[in-house]
Amino acid sequence: MKLNRIRAASIIFTFCLSSSLFAFDGVEHRLLSDSVFESMLSETGAVNKHNSILIPFGQNEIIIPRDFDGLGTFGKLVAEFAADDQKQHRFHRRAESILKQIRRIEPEELEKCLSTAISWSKEENSDLRLPNIETLHSDNVIGTYLIHHLAALRIAALMDVTDSQQLSKALVWEAIAQGYLADCFSSGHMILPVHHFISELQKKDRRDADRHHSLTGIFVINAAGDVWQAFGDGALLWYQPSYQHLFEACQSSLREIFLVFYQTRGVAPPDRLSSWFDKVSPDISLAKAIDTWLKVQQLDSLYDTPAAPTLLPTLQYLPVPVVAAWSTDSEEIVIDDFHKRKYYPQLNELSGRDTSLYGIENDFLLSRDDFPDWMVAPPLKDSLDANPQQLIKEDVHWASVAYVQSLSPIISFEGLTFDFGTSWLIDHGEIAPSIGLGYGFHDDLFLIRNLGVGLRFYPKSSSSASSALSTFGAIRLINPVQKSLLKIFETIGGEAGVVSELEDGGNFGMNLAVSLRSKPHSFRSMHLGLSFEFAYEIFTFFSPTRNIHQFSARLVLN
Repeated sequence: MKLNRIRAASIIFTFCLSSSLFAFDGVEHRLLSDSVFESMLSETGAVNKHNSILIPFGQNEIIIPRDFDGLGTFGKLVAEFAADDQKQHRFHRRAESILKQIRRIEPEELEKCLSTAISWSKEENSDLRLPNIETLHSDNVIGTYLIHHLAALRIAALMDVTDSQQLSKALVWEAIAQGYLADCFSSGHMILPVHHFISELQKKDRRDADRHHSLTGIFVINAAGDVWQAFGDGALLWYQPSYQHLFEACQSSLREIFLVFYQTRGVAPPDRLSSWFDKVSPDISLAKAIDTWLKVQQLDSLYDTPAAPTLLPTLQYLPVPVVAAWSTDSEEIVIDDFHKRKYYPQLNELSGRDTSLYGIENDFLLSRDDFPDWMVAPPLKDSLDANPQQLIKEDVHWASVAYVQSLSPIISFEGLTFDFGTSWLIDHGEIAPSIGLGYGFHDDLFLIRNLGVGLRFYPKSSSSASSALSTFGAIRLINPVQKSLLKIFETIGGEAGVVSELEDGGNFGMNLAVSLRSKPHSFRSMHLGLSFEFAYEIFTFFSPTRNIHQFSARLVLN
């Protein structure tokens, strides 16, 4: 029989429902940052007077404009700088520790940010202006916060203009950092695999996942040994524990700015500021700490210190997702004789994890090298042959905690789709391979599901029907099948398309199909799902008239 090729094309018009993009919106950023700023002013003993803020400064006082020369309040500045919420550098790297993300900062990124900030600070303008920060970032939100915060600290230490102007400029640049700092605490920003190139092709999945994890929350841990359920995008002001941890971090970051400002000018910081620093950094003097902040070259040394806490206090508040932890009593008494619990992350190595735990996301069990030594549970860090199972059986002071939660990317049909498989042509008893590329418009629209357009090509067959382009659409005829035999299938649906032969004068026709598609298996490190599809297809050609029947089996990537 003659070898022919067929192609088909199909277009389906759909109505697409918009998906709201959940993110720390401008109102949330503004309310948080204005509250943090007012708290900071209270600690300095500042007084509001008309549109100015009078801040005690030794025997004198300095005056800064409350609206930063017409740019807006501190909260308004933060919200404005944080408007690009879905940029890649506003997300954690999925399943990476704080230390590992800091180590990703390139020296050139820090130097570019510092030089730009200092040049901007030295400009002689009568009024403040917003700096251009479009290209000033690392590849993740932890690194981007840190380089901007260090730049703000450098500005606070400069003495090129009046003290009032210098502090105002330092606070404007710190507003940039504070927006990134807030995103560090957003649950959606912690686990989405946005750094994988496929994520850029699946914007719908990113929006859905951001919304889902922001509203359901994820469990996180920080270097201070705290564990809590973090929320985010759209839920910042809703859950007090999550908000409190973020508030403390933003407050700490601002305190560091004021400490540098006072210390570098030889003025004793207000008592509340000094007391806070002595509490969080008991083993180092303020002068030495500030000297390190301003001259640091190896940024990971601010976090990876020989002993707790971190050298830059704010870093100890930054969270990462946690799926399992070791828990013990801390020295802090909460009420009566009850001690606050202190948590240590369980590790990927067998000597650092409880192997009896199940139902956890093992991707988020990180390596011992991803943490400072003091973040490893003390009974387990001195020996690679430590037996965690004996620890929880014999030591009543230690417990193993599992946090069962779904951290997998959410897979939808919208976006690019690729499939490949084989077809058995019933009339001819032959097998033909197939390959297809398509685009899904919307995952769910009333009774219709997975509408899209695409091309499918059958490059080899002895039949007259060997090459086709058709839709990837599927019409939802019933709800996902629940019968035990078919439980793996998510959709019963069909396709319709126009086909034409490449040979024999381009004979046109149509194709119809009914199909079963399995639920997508998620690849955890990216927004990519793998499904199996089985279809019965009919190709009908008009001139000459003939029908071709075939069964197809395909792997579908979407």
